[in-house]
Amino acid sequence: MRKIEITCRYAAAGSKEVSRFMYYVTADELSDAAGEIEVEAYGVGVSTEAEESNARALTMSHKKAERLAERLADGLVTPISLRDIIDDIIAA
Repeated sequence: MRKIEITCRYAAAGSKEVSRFMYYVTADELSDAAGEIEVEAYGVGVSTEAEESNARALTMSHKKAERLAERLADGLVTPISLRDIIDDIIAA
């Protein structure tokens, strides 16, 4: 899996220090059983200094994954909530 950094956000919660949230696209190479066809599947992820979470192979479009990472950053999605947010997006 490759990580392609898209954007960072900074936020503080209450009296805590400012945290850095890094949003990225994941890229996984996929091939058929014979190894003849290779494609890339893209997902998204978010990490902080202490936590990381990702959802891999959501789309075959790098552009769609990049737009999703931007949406997650705009909503300041955390690593803890990433999976629930992705599930909600897929279900919609």
